[in-house]
Amino acid sequence: MQNLTLIQAFNKMMDNDEMIVHVAVSKLSQKNKTKDNIAFIKNHYNAINKYDTYQIISMKNDDLFVFYPKLSSDEVKVISHRISYIYSGENVVKSNKFISFYSLDNIEEAKLIINQALEKENLSNLIEEESKKEEYKQDIVHIKDESFFKKDEYLDLKTLSKIENTLNMSDISSMIRTQKVCSIIGDAFPVTFFEEVYISIHDVKKSIIPDLIIKKENWLFKHLTEVLDKKLLNCISRHDDGSYHKDFSINMNVSSILSSEFTHFDDNINPRARSTIVIELDVVDIFKDIDYYITARNYVKERGYKISVDGVNDKTLPLIDRKKLGADLIKIPWVNEYDEKSFDKYSLKNNNPESIILCHVDSEKALKVGQSLGIMLFQGRLIEKIKSKRSDKMFTIPSKI
Repeated sequence: MQNLTLIQAFNKMMDNDEMIVHVAVSKLSQKNKTKDNIAFIKNHYNAINKYDTYQIISMKNDDLFVFYPKLSSDEVKVISHRISYIYSGENVVKSNKFISFYSLDNIEEAKLIINQALEKENLSNLIEEESKKEEYKQDIVHIKDESFFKKDEYLDLKTLSKIENTLNMSDISSMIRTQKVCSIIGDAFPVTFFEEVYISIHDVKKSIIPDLIIKKENWLFKHLTEVLDKKLLNCISRHDDGSYHKDFSINMNVSSILSSEFTHFDDNINPRARSTIVIELDVVDIFKDIDYYITARNYVKERGYKISVDGVNDKTLPLIDRKKLGADLIKIPWVNEYDEKSFDKYSLKNNNPESIILCHVDSEKALKVGQSLGIMLFQGRLIEKIKSKRSDKMFTIPSKI
């Protein structure tokens, strides 16, 4: 019956010029092919099938075929982008060809994949399915408001010591802020991937050092950011408000990763949630001591965290090779001078636009330019404004190592 349904759906697709997305769930590594993960993927597509215009077909090997009208293309791509992001990385999926799209433009490829699926289905009817293992899959300081710091006065050692002591005795929970990183494709509504968690430097200054002007380039300022890193790590480790468990990113110094505070933070994060957490590291901090970065990177990657290279711009992108750095994402702050010609096309392609976050997106121009470059992940006030118009339920990511 299921085979016939697949054939019927394929014939209907050709008659009505529909599209197909094939999610090769069977290519998930055995330890990640749990019932929770399979249901999680299926639920994403079921959730957007509001008017029953999609045909969602599950095969016995858990592969998913979704037949949908062209008008729903952007919505399907957003959902597929999020699934691809969640299940990317070593030891999670056994092939790069995890999600594939088909239409009349590549109908021969579609026929081939449908025939292969039917052959596997027939074979599975002859073999009793083996029981699947059920294992489990596997919030910090971002120094924002950098323009707030002026460059004409220095932070001295005595003042820094005073600030550090005050911070250690202060409750910073009221200074913690979050901002969503969302996938936006075409006109589809933004889908939240994770939230960046950071301490508002403006609030720190207002509450603790209201009369001080800080020079950002001073090495004492860097020490201050390390103090804030550790303060926020401790705050998240305690889960003070019960919210920082998964699906968040934290911007920190490379040195903070190898601190005892990060070890304590790691001990208090559920191992199943580590792959949903992104550690953002500044590109300058990375290349200041690449060997030190590699040590820190290996430490967090072995535990399952994702890494984002932060602070990249149009001039530094050609110097970045995301894969060689062992990073999952690159973050580029938007500046008003950018346009479609600002970025080298080879550098974008080499680093995969789908793995780039365009942040500080406060205008329609920024969003449009980013989309024209193939970027799908965005962060900024405009995104928050769009999101506020309609609250979307962010899917709970199931257990996956």
